[in-house]
Amino acid sequence: MKIKEFKIEEGIIHVLDVNCDYPILNENYLNLSNEEINLFLTKHMEKILKDDELDLGQFCKEPEFILGVYRFLREEFSLIEVSKDISEKFFNILVEHGGGISCDLLFLKLKTEFGNALCMIKLDYMKNYIHKIDYVDDKQYDILNPYIFV
Repeated sequence: MKIKEFKIEEGIIHVLDVNCDYPILNENYLNLSNEEINLFLTKHMEKILKDDELDLGQFCKEPEFILGVYRFLREEFSLIEVSKDISEKFFNILVEHGGGISCDLLFLKLKTEFGNALCMIKLDYMKNYIHKIDYVDDKQYDILNPYIFV
């Protein structure tokens, strides 16, 4: 099953810095009305989906995790809720197994010819981009700078 058509409906980024005690979980969606951000995300997704070596992720055996993803796909959970849950679990795995490399996790809600899809992309620091975090009313706003994407 190869996705050929998609539309990015929502996106969010969380910061997983293994030098911190906990991940920085964003409470706000990316501004997809920003043409540069939307174009970057679309081109990145097209590149990923065209990759012949693309492997689909395997579900974690943890029932809570699977239930959360299914509830998202049935639109019972928001992208913010499911992405924060997955990011916390991923952060704990990075820290517990030591040697984890800090990264950001980009989550996208896609509308495809097969229905809704959840996309998670690990973005390594410096290799893919640099982020800036602004705090407004004690909530994180993760600002993407599309000029520094590789």
